[in-house]
Amino acid sequence: MTAMEILRDDQLIKMVPLTDEQKVWLEDYNRREEIKSEYKRLRIKAILRVPKIIFFSPLAIACRVMCVASRIVGTVSAIGLPYGAYCVYKVAAQMIEGAALFETTHFYQLCIFFVLPFVAFFFFWLFQTLYSFFRENSR
Repeated sequence: MTAMEILRDDQLIKMVPLTDEQKVWLEDYNRREEIKSEYKRLRIKAILRVPKIIFFSPLAIACRVMCVASRIVGTVSAIGLPYGAYCVYKVAAQMIEGAALFETTHFYQLCIFFVLPFVAFFFFWLFQTLYSFFRENSR
C-alpha cells in the first residue's frame, strides 16, 4: 500500500487506501444509514399525512358546496346584466349632474345586477381552485 499525500488548508495529510474489509464495512454502514434515513422520512410523512386527511377533506367538501352556490348565484344574477348596464348608464348620468355615488337612485340595482355576477364568478373560480388544491392534497 502506498500513501497518497494531499495538501489541505496548508497541512499535509496522508491518505491510505482502504482495505477490502474496510470497503465492505463502509458499504454496509452506508446502506444501513440510508435505510434509517428512509424510515425516518416515511415515518414523518405518515405522521404529517393524518392532519391533511382530517382537515383537507372537509375543507374540500365545503369549497365544493361554495363553488356550486357561487356558480348558481352568478348564473342567476347574470340574467340581469343588460339591466345592470342600463343602471351603469343611469348612475354615470346622475354623477355627471353632480350627485354622489351612494346617493344615486340606481346604485343598489347597479351593485346587484352588474357587479354581483362578476363577484360571484370570481368566488366560483376561487372556490374551484381551493377545491382542486384540497382534493389533490387530501389523498
